[in-house]
Amino acid sequence: MLVVATVNVEQLRHGGPERVGRRVHVRLNHAHVICVQENILPGGLEIPHFTEVARSVGEALGDGTVHLCNSIFVRKRLCKAKAVWGAREVPLPTADGTFVPRSAVVCTVNGICIANVHLTGGRYDDLKAHLAPDIKDQQLRYLVDACDPDVIVGDFNGQPELTSAVASYVDSFPEDPKLAFSAFFTGGHAYLRTCGYRHAAPRSRRQPVVTSVFGTCPDWIYFRSCKLVQRPFFVYKVSCTTAPVLSDHDALLACVAVH
Repeated sequence: MLVVATVNVEQLRHGGPERVGRRVHVRLNHAHVICVQENILPGGLEIPHFTEVARSVGEALGDGTVHLCNSIFVRKRLCKAKAVWGAREVPLPTADGTFVPRSAVVCTVNGICIANVHLTGGRYDDLKAHLAPDIKDQQLRYLVDACDPDVIVGDFNGQPELTSAVASYVDSFPEDPKLAFSAFFTGGHAYLRTCGYRHAAPRSRRQPVVTSVFGTCPDWIYFRSCKLVQRPFFVYKVSCTTAPVLSDHDALLACVAVH
């Protein structure tokens, strides 16, 4: 059994690498694996009792000397037991440079292949939705073909359906991205279902549980249902947006087990 967490740490804006790392550990201390988006390079998080085993570099910020990255941290005892292998970076399609670089990072822990993604989207990419409304399908298809992961976690910058919070956000868009936005924002989820993945994000009966301060659920955990059993299985949200603030995203944790 493995407890996997995912959290977007908002470019370490709430305290720097060591302070944010300590807060991540306090909130997610039940996890065996912590997948982080918007870690900052150079430097980066330092999570007590965890080792960064894999890292992928994505979008450049400012003058290009600083980059966002995805990281996978694993408990040190698992690293010492040599339970981690196969770490690799997977650059994701950007529609011929239309969008900023995105990437995934993949590794195997206790026999479970885990991919940590940060898909295209967000305030700046959303305005270019009409240029490649299927970009998230492209990115996940590339990842699945390249790595065939058992678990896919991370920031999808979207959810399977539109909600009132999303609709009010899109109202201010120019006409072209507004028309394409539904496919762009919801992209990737239907594709993963066709590949045999099931989502493990906590959901109410009518809509996703909110995991960001913007009223949306961009954070997801998917697992390959044919390989991973659902019982024993639990998923829960950990608040990272309340004091002391860690991020503009909340974290998700899931427990998975192998047949």
